[in-house]
Amino acid sequence: MEFIKGSNSTLYGGGAIAGLVNLISKIPEKEPEITFLLNQTTAKGTDASGFYSRKWKHLGTTIFGSYNYNGAFDPAGNGFSAIPKTNRFTINPKIFFYLDEKNLGWFGVNTTYENRIGGDMQVISGDADHVHQYFERNKTFRFSTQLSFTHKIDEESKLNFKNTIGYLDRQLGEPGFDFKGKQLSFFSELNYLRNGEKASWVAGANLVSDHFTAQPPQSGLSYDQTTLGAFLQNTYKATNWFSIESGIRLDDNTPAPSKPSRRALKK
Repeated sequence: MEFIKGSNSTLYGGGAIAGLVNLISKIPEKEPEITFLLNQTTAKGTDASGFYSRKWKHLGTTIFGSYNYNGAFDPAGNGFSAIPKTNRFTINPKIFFYLDEKNLGWFGVNTTYENRIGGDMQVISGDADHVHQYFERNKTFRFSTQLSFTHKIDEESKLNFKNTIGYLDRQLGEPGFDFKGKQLSFFSELNYLRNGEKASWVAGANLVSDHFTAQPPQSGLSYDQTTLGAFLQNTYKATNWFSIESGIRLDDNTPAPSKPSRRALKK
């Protein structure tokens, strides 16, 4: 886990104006690794996960799977759950390919299913009646693919391509309310990196698209958005204790952000 402080909008867009958290996945090593984790809590929680990785000459793999369960928990004894009843499954396999000394990459998929229900303890246990009716249910299915490829041009420079496609199907329910929506998102980036003795350059372009469809009666929440961006950043190391970082980024959003009316500005 890497914490990057300060503005990083040049490389990561407007959402990184105050910094970002970079989660770095483990990569396979020559020695195989097998890890299991079992966890039990006093709040009716049970977790089980496993991880396997290994690297061969031209191929490698990592496989992660987990199951998380939590029973409805009412520590206050007021008849309502402080922790909902939860079932969650996750599987994340990846394959790494090492074509030669200059070309390498990896491809992976990630699938997660979660079913949560909280609220009145009698409703959760299946004993609802005309008095005990309140509940909150959240069903989520996520599926995504990830692709990364790197071509080493020489000792100082390389080309990188990365792509991810994500699908989300979510259902929210409570008495008198039901929400269902599906989201399809897409991200691709191509960048050029050069690390010189005094200066480092990063230049590239990326495409981000987001398509969300809500089912009736919340159809008005549906939207489509696409952002095409280009960026250039330079880091110049003047001395061992002083460096200057400068950059520029241009984004084109479709549809363009709406402008507030004059009446809204006056308010």
